[in-house]
Amino acid sequence: MVIAFDFDGTLGASFGLICYCMAETLKKYDIVYDREALFKYFGPTEKGILIRILGKEKGEKAFKEFLKCYEENHTKYLPKLFFGVKRTLKYLKRHHITTILLTGRSLETSLISFKYFNIDQYFDSVFAGSIEGVNKPENLSLAAKKYNISKEELIYIGDSSKDIESCKIAGVKLLSLTFHNKKKKARFADLNPGNIYLNYFQLLRRIKKEIKNHQWEERKE
Repeated sequence: MVIAFDFDGTLGASFGLICYCMAETLKKYDIVYDREALFKYFGPTEKGILIRILGKEKGEKAFKEFLKCYEENHTKYLPKLFFGVKRTLKYLKRHHITTILLTGRSLETSLISFKYFNIDQYFDSVFAGSIEGVNKPENLSLAAKKYNISKEELIYIGDSSKDIESCKIAGVKLLSLTFHNKKKKARFADLNPGNIYLNYFQLLRRIKKEIKNHQWEERKE
């Protein structure tokens, strides 16, 4: 059994940090984007976004500047993870459940945040995004293949409608976090029925049930 986590909006409220550093980096190239305009580019990694806006040569240079900004402003814009994240990760570690990060963001920013929060010890591997665009369906399949499990044994934890789409394409169960967002909860109730959770306390209870059921199935075999 493998539990895979999204990062942005799932482990922490990281969009503020990403958008700030993206805007600050683009200002150096005389380009001004607000948060809403930047969201339209989301899909590729941060490097992919910068390449799309600036072209390959400038984009690769700008990504190095972005990473510097990301690390320097982490404390201000992303000081902590969502309540219950570490408790959940510790539980999975204690029970020897393979846990991975499967994200649309870059490997570079993921590792910076892992170091900042001291959580790299809880993840067995990282499947990062692509500069070309959304690659979660492909990475979900790769994760199942890497750990030699069926897709029924892989559970993804995410927070967006795009995560729902990706998991449907890949044929993987998704547990959706809405964090008391009533509009999102109502929308997801139709898109991912029976799998909506308001917080990590509720999510962990479901994860415990999934682990127990999986262990029961293994004993039957």
